[in-house]
Amino acid sequence: MPGPSTLKVVLLTDCPDVEASLSAAVSKVSDLEVGFEVWSAPLAVIPEGEWPVLFLAMRDPAKALVQLQVIRNAPVCSGTRISLVLDDPVRCPPEAVLRLYDVSDVRASADIHPKSLCHWIRNALQQYRDQRERKVIDEILGLGRLATGTDYVKLIVQNLARKLGYKYAFVGRVLSPPRERTVRTVSLWSGDHFVENFEYQLDETPCDQVLSGRRVCVYPISVHRTFPNDHELKEMGVVSYIGCPILNADGSLLGLLACLDTKPMTRVEEHKPIIEFFASRAGVELERQDSMDGLRKLNEILEERVAKRTEELEQTHKVMVEIAHRAGMAEIATGVLHNIGNLLNSVRVSSDLIKIAVDDSHLPLIHRINEMIETHKGDLGSFLDHDTKGTLVTECLAQLELALSKKFDLLGHESGIILSHTKTISQVIQTQQAYAEGPAFLESADLNDLVRITLELMIGSLDRHRVKVICHFGDEIPVTVQKAKMIQVLGNLLQNAKEAVLALDKRHRKIVISTFTARSGRAGLSVKDNGVGFTAPERERLFKFGFTTKETGHGFGLHSSHIFLKDMDGTLTAESAGKGKGAVFTLTLPMARNGRIEPAP
Repeated sequence: MPGPSTLKVVLLTDCPDVEASLSAAVSKVSDLEVGFEVWSAPLAVIPEGEWPVLFLAMRDPAKALVQLQVIRNAPVCSGTRISLVLDDPVRCPPEAVLRLYDVSDVRASADIHPKSLCHWIRNALQQYRDQRERKVIDEILGLGRLATGTDYVKLIVQNLARKLGYKYAFVGRVLSPPRERTVRTVSLWSGDHFVENFEYQLDETPCDQVLSGRRVCVYPISVHRTFPNDHELKEMGVVSYIGCPILNADGSLLGLLACLDTKPMTRVEEHKPIIEFFASRAGVELERQDSMDGLRKLNEILEERVAKRTEELEQTHKVMVEIAHRAGMAEIATGVLHNIGNLLNSVRVSSDLIKIAVDDSHLPLIHRINEMIETHKGDLGSFLDHDTKGTLVTECLAQLELALSKKFDLLGHESGIILSHTKTISQVIQTQQAYAEGPAFLESADLNDLVRITLELMIGSLDRHRVKVICHFGDEIPVTVQKAKMIQVLGNLLQNAKEAVLALDKRHRKIVISTFTARSGRAGLSVKDNGVGFTAPERERLFKFGFTTKETGHGFGLHSSHIFLKDMDGTLTAESAGKGKGAVFTLTLPMARNGRIEPAP
């Protein structure tokens, strides 16, 4: 019996007289690469092989049914097209039985003529090959369902070689100019394993015919003789070759898919559409991989640009913060000096009290007591015990001790106040000296853009702490502001909101920024958080200099923001339902019209 690589039209019969007609019909479809065999009935076991078309010619319909059951029970006949040939069609089995055994055709033995059978055999063979082609494609597609890129291409070449019975299969890519005459393999299957990829020149190779002609080229036998200067063919022992070009979506050449074997190819017409299909799929994957490589390179360029831009923004941020801080401290200098003045008043009062205490030192009394003791040092005991003045010395010393003790307590207390206040003054002055008075720049700007700029400056910190920021922007809102101060104000509000939500779980940290035009015609912005909130008494002190609810705060942020907005004819308010219930900070500004700030209503 023939091997599995040969397709045959089979006549299973106990009527030898139909053999001649059937053999003649098969000879007329020899272009489809099929042979013809005759099996004698009855047959208990179907031989191994591929049997696309089987004619069952039996004199007895009952025996024909038994033989049909044997055929359909054989795995090798799962796709076989069966034609039942009967002497008497009247005795044909019921239609239900024919459907059960998937009989494709029923005819009388008298109708076995070469011309009448030729068309049916051709169609049956084509249906069989189409079915087998779909099966091969589906199997390979199934294996590569979860693979992409190079992995998918490897699955294609591996399974094409295995399913189609070829020793070699590969996908190669044409290199870019000036090396467009060179192909580099992407994946190469050899026998039972992948081999290392390599480059080869196209000159005098079958691959050159594939690529230059942009068509499938088949050399079913003696390809090494057709291309005697292709040394790789000789080294690999290649006898036959089929190759298909791989094209980009725009029609440009990407490469080729080729299968090679060490024996002649006998099913090239059957395998050609399969190879064309997977050449197209390989092209999709190669093009997708090119796109991914392009995106990766573009991403690297963008990351480099972003890093550079980030560095520039960080430098700009530092400059803006410095300008804003300097300007802010210039605005709050009056408040700082007022606080220092209050502290100095207290220091002055303490100094006056110390001076009074020092001036009333009781030194004259001590001097007189020392004189009396010196005068009566020879009879000091008698003087202290019996003399009227002497008896007063002891009492005076006791009273003097009490008075001096009170004065020392006073001096210690007041000097402590002086030290505390001078330390506070020193800290305030040091903080003030950390900034310098900055110039004020009036500029026209869109309030939404100022928010975006501030977010760009703070996005790293917000992302790092997993704070979600939601923006609800109105239409363009033109304002004329000192941009440095305005950005510091927005930065302070965002910083406070961020720190307010840090106590929450990372999944629930949220800040909502909204811009709007109020009914009064003023520009408005609110920053809402779902953080720790504050009490009503705390709200009354939020904008006072030095007040803070944070352990590491300095009390400048909200105070300076309030001052900045006031300088720009703006307002800043805060609301909270209480501890743990979040907060909303709302600012308003005059709208800018014709480049001028309109006065507040």
